[in-house]
Amino acid sequence: MRNWSKIRRREFLKGCVATAAGTLMSGTAIFGTREIAAEAGAHTEKHGPSPLESVRPMIGTGWRGHLFPGAVAPFGLVQLSPDTAGGPEPQWNIQGDWYAWDHCSGYHYPDTLVLGFSHTHLQGTGGEDLGDVLVMPVVEGRNWSWESGIPPALGQMEIENVGGNSGWVFDKAVPGYRSLFSHSREEARAGYYRVYLETPKVMAELTATTRCGMHRYRYDQLAPDTRQGVLLDLVRGNGSSVYHAELHVESDTRISGVRCTHGWAHDKQVYFVMEFSQPTLSIDTNIDGKTGPASVGDRLSGTSVKAIVSHPHGSEPLVIRVGISATSVEGAVKNLKAEIQHWDFDAVVRQNQEAWGNALSVLDAELPDDAMRETFYTGAYRGLAAPATFNDVDGTYWGQDHRNHPDPGFTKYTELSIWDIYRGEFPFIMLMQPHVTNDVVRTMLIDYAQLGQHSLPKWPLWGNETWSMTGFHAAGMILGAYVRGFRGFDAEAAYAAIRDTALTGAEERGNGRMQAIFRQYGYIPMELHSGSVSSTLDFSYDYWCTGAMAALMGKHDDAVMFYKLGQNYRNIYDRSTGFMRGKTKDGSWRDPFRPDQEYEDYVETDAWQASFSVPHDVEGLIDLHGGDEAFIAKLEGLFTAPSLVIESRPDITGMVGQDAQGNEPSNHNAYLFSFAGAPWKTQYWVRKVAALYNNTPAGIPGNDDCGQLSSWFVFAALGFYPVNAATGVYVIGSPQVNRAAIHNSFGKTFTIVAENNSRENIYIQSAKLNGRELTRSWLRHDELVAGGDLLFQMGSTPNKEWGSARQDRPPSGLATAQHQ
Repeated sequence: MRNWSKIRRREFLKGCVATAAGTLMSGTAIFGTREIAAEAGAHTEKHGPSPLESVRPMIGTGWRGHLFPGAVAPFGLVQLSPDTAGGPEPQWNIQGDWYAWDHCSGYHYPDTLVLGFSHTHLQGTGGEDLGDVLVMPVVEGRNWSWESGIPPALGQMEIENVGGNSGWVFDKAVPGYRSLFSHSREEARAGYYRVYLETPKVMAELTATTRCGMHRYRYDQLAPDTRQGVLLDLVRGNGSSVYHAELHVESDTRISGVRCTHGWAHDKQVYFVMEFSQPTLSIDTNIDGKTGPASVGDRLSGTSVKAIVSHPHGSEPLVIRVGISATSVEGAVKNLKAEIQHWDFDAVVRQNQEAWGNALSVLDAELPDDAMRETFYTGAYRGLAAPATFNDVDGTYWGQDHRNHPDPGFTKYTELSIWDIYRGEFPFIMLMQPHVTNDVVRTMLIDYAQLGQHSLPKWPLWGNETWSMTGFHAAGMILGAYVRGFRGFDAEAAYAAIRDTALTGAEERGNGRMQAIFRQYGYIPMELHSGSVSSTLDFSYDYWCTGAMAALMGKHDDAVMFYKLGQNYRNIYDRSTGFMRGKTKDGSWRDPFRPDQEYEDYVETDAWQASFSVPHDVEGLIDLHGGDEAFIAKLEGLFTAPSLVIESRPDITGMVGQDAQGNEPSNHNAYLFSFAGAPWKTQYWVRKVAALYNNTPAGIPGNDDCGQLSSWFVFAALGFYPVNAATGVYVIGSPQVNRAAIHNSFGKTFTIVAENNSRENIYIQSAKLNGRELTRSWLRHDELVAGGDLLFQMGSTPNKEWGSARQDRPPSGLATAQHQ
């Protein structure tokens, strides 16, 4: 194999295309989705493969997608997937070795080694954690070892480039428990994964329920005296360190334990129970470097806990079922007993796929070709895989106060990447799986109470608040739910939590102090805090959201106060350059300054990308630029400027000019032309950005971040996107579906038809909503959920009149949207 890390993305894409046909194989009691989805499926018209069959979990597992290919149920706690390793990554953007970062999900498509199969994985994030409870088949004389045995850098590079029989000689007869693998013998579908492990010669298969995983291992025939089994490694994980682990041998078919780690999630406990379809012949353990046998009844603990469980030879495969819990071993046992009561692996696969089939049947879309169909439905699949259910099956959950709590009466969620998903993935959930919405809001409110930090959560992960990223965007998520009519939560309590967060804020990482500085100066001076520009913009949006919620709740004085704070973005706009720019306490601008450099004033952006992050007041932003023409020219400059970002981090990717679709602050930019009366330019640039997506491992233009980038593509293909996600307004772009139907839980269907749609016919000539001419370039959430028909006539030349009149432009603020 070539050294993929030295290949530019376009070259990587070419290689991926060759694999798409052969190795990206097609593709619950619903696991986290409502039975109503089955009713929606009854209305589905067949246009080739089903939505389930169109899912390709390999999409986004290479380049910067950070996605895993393994098995997960809708909103599942368990993500059972391979962890892999490969050769060293060279410098990326002349900034260092990003090898570990590329393995945030545990899997990276260019790799050649499988290290094992663990039960928890992050979906597309830029932070490392999880990878808990790793299992790996081992065979004596092949990979029977206590250590993974990742080859040294030169050895791995030789193996990648020459192959597994390169002639590299290791210093041990059995170099480690890892195994070579090939994508030609790998298959991933929704709810199912398999790969042939070349070193032990074992076919491995995986599937999952909401809280449990199931393995099936078929060993090649061995000599009678050769031992076979599985290794359990409670040491290895993704970016975390073990401070305590336990292993209990309960019987000759069952073990249990816990893995406790410090990492991105500061104090995480993953409890498990593991049952085998065949009695064990022996159990060998390695506890803090001391090896020895274990017997039924033994309880072992340490910071380094591993075991090799050997099983007899036979014609039947070894099946393992594993229950996972954050509360206790007893919780893991309950979860396993409720979700997998048998040894029929194929039945669990069918159950998982039924769940995904029901979840995806909400969308019935006809797209121009199979590749786009696969990209579309895989995007929907990723958009409904996170957040993760955090309750045990009886409702018990591990709280942010690090205590177990009884059933709160709703599904408690974790892995909420709030800074990312408030923009598009949460609106996608509100539209496609609305029953999840209230529970996500309740989750944030109960986290607020348990944290005791005067703050809503920012990035909760397995009962820990990571305090990652800027702003307090939970306010926007709660407002977005309330505006859309969701009332399954205490709105007064929600507003009180938002207000407390806005006026006090958490002490952790100086969040409260930073908000006080923002209120004092009207912006964040660059010498007082890093990320000053990005934080000022994020806080401006969040304070606007707080004001909007206050207005809806009838709290006039609060609304005035917070709306005013929402205008603070104006204080960092430099009219001399036309960019949002770092500023000192005395009002001096950062100097020297160039807009294509990621100074410490910006968070995962440069000035080009950050300067359009005012989704709550696009009209005001247009005025700052001097009106429509000047704003359009500046926005066109974003998409046509040279793409290199100086001193950038690796997550500024998916470049179209200086627009970075691979990172969330740019996700709305192409839609901003419509606010200035140029929707035809929105149509053009949305298609350009959408072309970054495809059905290969390089098919996501950046970190997916718990479904945000995937959801963006689904929205774009349907023909609209929520620029200000809190208002319930969706700005029309350029539909890529020929036809699509959204079946909602109220028994209504909203149908989208794009007549004469093609790769050339990207421009809207005219539109009709429910038979009446539609001249405005936006839709309301209530129009979508009420059901109806949206008809577009598409053409190859722009109709510059459609949607351009001032009264037809989308509103970015709340009040205007409410009165349309």
